[in-house]
Amino acid sequence: MRLIIVFAFALTLGAGITAGFLVSKFPHPNGTTTTLTQKSWLENELDLTPPQSEQIKVIWQGVEEKTSQSTNDAIRAREKRDADIQQLISPERLEQYRQINQAYDAAVAKLKSERDEQFNRAVKQTRELLNPKQQEKYNIILKQRLESGGPSHQDSADKSHGNEAMDQPSPS
Repeated sequence: MRLIIVFAFALTLGAGITAGFLVSKFPHPNGTTTTLTQKSWLENELDLTPPQSEQIKVIWQGVEEKTSQSTNDAIRAREKRDADIQQLISPERLEQYRQINQAYDAAVAKLKSERDEQFNRAVKQTRELLNPKQQEKYNIILKQRLESGGPSHQDSADKSHGNEAMDQPSPS
C-alpha cells in the first residue's frame, strides 16, 4: 500500500510540474499567485502578447488533461498488477509474476513516453509562438523547472517497485 502511495505521489508530482508550466494560477517565483484578472508569472517573464498567452494556455491545457489521465491509468495498472501478484505467491509461479511485472513496466513506460511526447510537442509549439527574446527566457525557465524535478525525473520511481525480494528465486 505504501508503494502505491509513493508511486501515485511521484506521478502526481510530475503531472503537476508538467501541467503547471503555463496555468494562470501557477505560483510566481516570489510566492504570489495570480488571479483571473492578473497575468501569470510566465506571461510577465516572457512579456507575452494576449494572443500568445491564449494560444499557450490552449497548448498546455491538453498536456494537463493527458497528464491527469496518465496518472489515473498508471494507478489502475499498478492496482491490477498488485492484485494479480496476490494470486501468484508461491515460488512455482515466480515466472508468471515476472511476466506480469514486465507487462506493467511496459504499460507504465508507454504512458510515460506518451506524456513526455505531448510535453515536448507543447514546448515546441510554445517556442514557435515566441519572439527570440521570449524564447531565450522560456529556455531558461524550462531548464530551471526541469532540473528541479520535471517530467523525466520519474524514471527511478518507475523502476523501483518494492518487490525486489519477489524477483529473487526462493531458496529450495
